[in-house]
Amino acid sequence: MITLIFLLSIAKSKQVSTHITLSESEQWKYLTKFASYEGTGTWEMRIRLSKFTENQKGELDLVSTIYAEKKWQDALLASTCINKQTVSQKNQHIKVPLNGLWSEYVRGTFHQKSPYFWYFALSSCDLTAKLKFKIELSLKSPTGSEFSAEEEGLQNVFPGILILFILILWKNLGRLIGNFKKTDDLGINLLLINISIGSHVLGMVFETIHLWVYTYNGYGISVFDGFYDMLDVFGSFFIMIVLILMADGWTVKYKNFPESDVYIPVAFIVIIINLIIAGFGKITEDYYTRNSEYAGIPGLLITLFRLSLWIWFTYLSKKLYSTSKKAIANFVVYFYLIGTLYFLSVPLLVLISWSFKTYLQNIIVIVFTKLLTLLFYFFLTYLFGEQSTFYKISTLSEGVLPGKAN
Repeated sequence: MITLIFLLSIAKSKQVSTHITLSESEQWKYLTKFASYEGTGTWEMRIRLSKFTENQKGELDLVSTIYAEKKWQDALLASTCINKQTVSQKNQHIKVPLNGLWSEYVRGTFHQKSPYFWYFALSSCDLTAKLKFKIELSLKSPTGSEFSAEEEGLQNVFPGILILFILILWKNLGRLIGNFKKTDDLGINLLLINISIGSHVLGMVFETIHLWVYTYNGYGISVFDGFYDMLDVFGSFFIMIVLILMADGWTVKYKNFPESDVYIPVAFIVIIINLIIAGFGKITEDYYTRNSEYAGIPGLLITLFRLSLWIWFTYLSKKLYSTSKKAIANFVVYFYLIGTLYFLSVPLLVLISWSFKTYLQNIIVIVFTKLLTLLFYFFLTYLFGEQSTFYKISTLSEGVLPGKAN
C-alpha cells in the first residue's frame, strides 16, 4: 500500500515544478528536457528561495540556460560552470529575491527547423553558499501544446488501442461466463487472462483521460497517470505468471492450479520488484538520459528482470519438452517461441528504438509494446479456445481432475 501511494504521489506533469540545490561545488544543474517539432516554442520560468529570512534584502543572480540537443553533450563535458554556460548562447538572468518572494517571470523561445530535444539548466557561477530553490517552468511547443514531442499523439493513439483491448476482454469474459455455465468451473486460466486484460483496460482508461485533460491544462490528472502505471504492472504480472505456470506443465499436463507454497512467494516478489522499478522510473522519468519509458537505469532493471524470468521460463520449457509426448512436445516449441517474444519484447523494442531519432523513441516503444501485448492476448485467447489444437491435446478438454496428473 505504501508503494502504491508513493507511485501516485510522484505521477508526472510536464508543467515543471521542482526543487534544486545549488552550492559552491555544484553551481550548475540540469532542470528538464523538452522535445519540440519545427517552429518556435516558448517557455517561462520563475524562482524563489525555499529557505529564507523574511526581512533580508537584496537579490541573487541566477542564469537559466537552454541547450539544443547537439550541444548538450558539450555542456555535460564542460569542466566549469562558466564553460557550461558559454556552450549555449541562450542564457537569461533571473533576479531571485533573498526574502523568499517569487522572482519576476523570465520568458524565452526556442526555434528549430527539425524536431529534437532542448535541455534546460540553472546555474550561479559565483555562488559560495548552499541554497535550495523552488522552480516553476512552463513549456509550450510551436503548436501551443504542453506535450513534449516524445509524447505528442499518444492522446489520439491510446483510445484506438484501448478499443482493441476492450474487444478482446469482451470476448474472453464471454468465454469465462460460458465455461462457468457449462461446467460450473470458472477456469483459472481464463480468470487470470481476464484479470490481466482488465488491468490493462482500466489502466488505459485512466491514462487516456489523463492525456485528454493534459491537452487542455498542461497538468492532466496525475493520480490517473499513477493508476495507469500500477495497473500496467499488474497486467504484465499476470501474463508472466501464466507463462511460467504453463511452462511448468499447468493446463499442459495437469489441470489443477499448482501448490501455492512456491508460486505465491514468487508472485509476491515479482509484483513488488515491478512496482519498485515503476516507482524508480517515475522518479527519474525526466532525467536527461531517458528518451523513453524504458530507457536509462529503469529500462536496464526491467531488462535484467525480464531476462531472469525468461531464463526460468526456458528451463521449465526445456524440462516440459523432454518429458512430453510428441504432440505436446511440438506445442512446447511453438509456445516457447511465443513466450520468448513476450519476455524479450521490451529490451528488443528499446534496442530497435535506438535506430530512430531521440524524440521518436518513447512513442515507438510505448505503442509497439501495447500492440505486442495485444497480439499476445489474441494468442492466449486462441490457445485456450476449444477449436485450437492445444485445447484438444491438453488437460483443458478433460473434466475437472481431482489432483495433479503425472
